Order: sequence, then C-alpha cells, then structure tokens
Amino acid sequence: MHKRIVITGLGIISPIGIGKDQFWNAAINATSGIGPLTSFDTSDFKIHIAAEVKGFMLGDYFDEKNIYRFGKQAQFGIAATKMALDDSGFVKKDVNPSRIGVVIGTLFGEPVLFEQIIVSATRNGLNSIDPMGLYRYPYSSISQCISKYYGFAGPSETIYCACSSGNSAISRACELIEEGMADIIIAGGVEILNVGIFSTFHGLRSLAQYACKPFDKNRDGIVFGEGAGILLIQSFESARRMNMPIYAEIYGVGESCDAYHASSPDPEGTGLCAAVDMALREANIDIADIDYISAHGTGTKMNDKVETYAIKKMFGTYSERLLISSIKSMIGHSMGASSAIESIVCCLAINEGVVPPTINYTDKDSECDLNYIPNIAQHQDISICMNNSLAFGGSNTSLIIGTCR
Repeated sequence: MHKRIVITGLGIISPIGIGKDQFWNAAINATSGIGPLTSFDTSDFKIHIAAEVKGFMLGDYFDEKNIYRFGKQAQFGIAATKMALDDSGFVKKDVNPSRIGVVIGTLFGEPVLFEQIIVSATRNGLNSIDPMGLYRYPYSSISQCISKYYGFAGPSETIYCACSSGNSAISRACELIEEGMADIIIAGGVEILNVGIFSTFHGLRSLAQYACKPFDKNRDGIVFGEGAGILLIQSFESARRMNMPIYAEIYGVGESCDAYHASSPDPEGTGLCAAVDMALREANIDIADIDYISAHGTGTKMNDKVETYAIKKMFGTYSERLLISSIKSMIGHSMGASSAIESIVCCLAINEGVVPPTINYTDKDSECDLNYIPNIAQHQDISICMNNSLAFGGSNTSLIIGTCR
C-alpha cells in the first residue's frame, strides 16, 4: 500500500455481547454464546443448536418511524455502524459525505425477507405478498441501506465472497482509499440466522451436534451463528486531521482462490498460502513479526487440518511459537460477518494485550498440533496480527493488522 490506512472505530453485534466492551469481556473470559436454536423451528432437523444474538433492542438504534423500514440484516449493519461511529468520536460535519463510503460483506442479502416472499407466494399466491416488504427492497444491497440511513454519498458496495466476505470488504475498502475514491469507509460484514442457509449446511452434514470445537481431535462441524462486525477505516492523513483515535494500521492484504472445489479447501493449502504470502509481501514484514493469528478455525475436520498445514507450510518452525485461536468456538460461524468480527478481535488484542482462547479444546489432534490457546485467554503484548479466512468456492483472504507505525 502506498497510503497508510488505519482503523479508528469498532462496532460489533455478537452472540456473546453487543458493543466492543461487552463482547471483549465475554471473549477473554471464554464465554460461549452457543445454545438451543430459537429463531425458527428445528424439529425437522437433526441439529438444534446455534449461536444467536440476544438482547438486541431496535429502539436503541432506530426511531419508531425507521424501525421497520429495513430487514434484520440491514438493521444489524446500521446499528453496528452507529457503534463504530460513536466509538471513533466521528462528527459528520467534519468531512464531506461524498468522501465516505460503505463496503459490507455478507452471504446472502436479506434471506429472511426473501424467504417470506417465496413462502407466501408459493402457498397463497402472489396477492398474498406483504406490500410493506417491497419497501425493504433491494434485498441484496445492505451497503446502500447503511449509506442512505447515514447520508454517506461515497462508493457503496456489497461483497459476496461466502465466509471470507468480511475480510474481502475490508480489502476493498483499502483499495477505494488507496485509489482516492474515499477518505473513510464503513467496512465489515453482517449475517443473520435463517432456515435457508441452515438447511443447506445441514444437508451438507457440516453442522456440529453439540458444540464448536476448532482444532480439537473430536471436532465434528460448524455451529451456525449471526452478528455484525463494522470497522471505521480511513486514511492515516484524514484520521490525524480529524483527531481520531487509532486502534491499528492495516499493513497488508492478500486474496486468492483455490480453484479446486465448491466446498472443500485445497488439501495442500495452496490458495491460503498464496493469500498469506501476498499479505506478507504487501506488509513488507517477516514471518517472525507476526505475534498472533486469528484463525478461520471452523471446527470441521478438513478445514482445520488444511489451515494448520498451511500455517506450518508458510511459517516453518516459527509456527510453533505463534499464538493462534478461533473465536468461532464461542460465537459460532457468522458466515459473511465472521472474518470482520475476527478483524475486530485483532484490533482489541493489540490494544488490550490479551488474546482470547479457543474454547472446547480438550483432545489434541496430531494433525492440528500448534498453540491454539486452549480454553484460557493469554496475556501478552501483541504488535502484529494476521487474520485468515477461507470460504466455500475456495476464496481466501489474509489480512495483516498491526500497531500504528
């Protein structure tokens, strides 16, 4: 990167807490947000657990007039954006709205709204569709909903890269700032629980029975989650001009595709290695400069094995000294939001000097034999983090975040 790009605000909605303080306190205390799924009826499924957001109050973020103008996914995005803006001390009058953009990653727009229309139309005919639902159209444009709500007139894009969407949105935000298209980008990811995506992963037999156990010998799949992670990303110059606090600097980003399989990662880890190598080269740092890796760590047999293999392949013997953990063990896999939340984890680890653990880790796996910070948070000075994400379709993103240099 030719321009220095920094992170100045954090907003998060998660199954273990709403707002960065509540979330972080729960994370470093190894709190699980996984339990019985209540968002929809699971009696037709074999799996009945998920990581649901509790205590999200619309009235805390929307006036009565605007509460129902947006689907739940956009509501999450708008609310987490407010948190990030408030966290940064952002004052709208200090910047031209045309210089503020929005880039949000997600798995599938507003799935619940779309499901409601399809179910209503197929069961009761087209005339049964709730006309109020049309005001929430277009379902795919989460970024545009946020832009409109806050009056941000810069670039507005929604990214669909499956489980790496949040990191891909951050990557795109860096590009837009680098290209001079904006000074500030609201970037991150959002996802909500819905029966359509749940049934897809259920059909693939990739859901865990009782808990998410990344890297553990007895891991048996992912736990579907929901949430939002929003980061205020801006040029270093604009942050200094506006006297904004700086959590961290984005040193480098790498992206690749396995070009291998629709759902399984390349067993040689070639795609992830390419993304990691690209990020390291752009950051202009050595492997020994990395203190902590926020792992993708889904809890599936193949993904965790391949991720471990790729880390060992790229870092060699230094991989044994790395701190590595998966927040998904606590908050489940929030799909399009997951890697954005994990980027927030990196920012907080740098600023707080503590790394959250991988919970539910009890039995070592000979094929996953690195330091995954089992069950108890580790206090240590962290200067540079790497956040890796892998996705269906083979999309890989590696993001390097460090102290402001």
